[in-house]
Amino acid sequence: MEQTGRKCEGERLLGGVEGPHCAVTKTAPAELGEVSPSEHHVMFKHRLLLVGAIFVVLGCSDSASGPATGLVGVWQTQKESTPPGSYQRTLELRADGRFTSEARSFGMYVGQRPNDLSGYTRYTGHYAVMGDSLRFLDEQLVWWDRFYGANSPEHVESVKSDGPPGPAISYLLIGRTLIFHYLSYPADGPVPTTEELYRVR
Repeated sequence: MEQTGRKCEGERLLGGVEGPHCAVTKTAPAELGEVSPSEHHVMFKHRLLLVGAIFVVLGCSDSASGPATGLVGVWQTQKESTPPGSYQRTLELRADGRFTSEARSFGMYVGQRPNDLSGYTRYTGHYAVMGDSLRFLDEQLVWWDRFYGANSPEHVESVKSDGPPGPAISYLLIGRTLIFHYLSYPADGPVPTTEELYRVR
């Protein structure tokens, strides 16, 4: 029987992300074969990437407003190489103030082709515009990981908070390109990060 364990020492951050000291230990299903320590590292990195970006305050204004017309639509990053696979994020900002942010990874596991889905996380909730910044309030998380089997069910979790929306992230809209500036946590400390998303509709 497959066993999983999870030990987290960090705090829960914006976007439902747990801190960088969250470790996941798993015993792989037989169909995926034995997992080496290096592959465990890849899976751990994969889980962090799937959860999505971690944001901190980079800009704010005095009051929040409704969605900006130019932001409404579906935005997507280019596929980013994360050996042995790739990663891509899609963000939908709706006119009613709701958002969906989905991160998918591909070809991460042994035996998978480059475009085979390895897993995804999908956050939904509300967002607000504050000048040149955005704030997101997560309500639900849906995730699935091929590690648990091709036919394993997706998981649905409520992440709704009674508190205010999370810290703001700054954005810049240039034509059909949406640029975010924030801090990410790929290791033990914050790293200034720029993310470019392109309008797909």
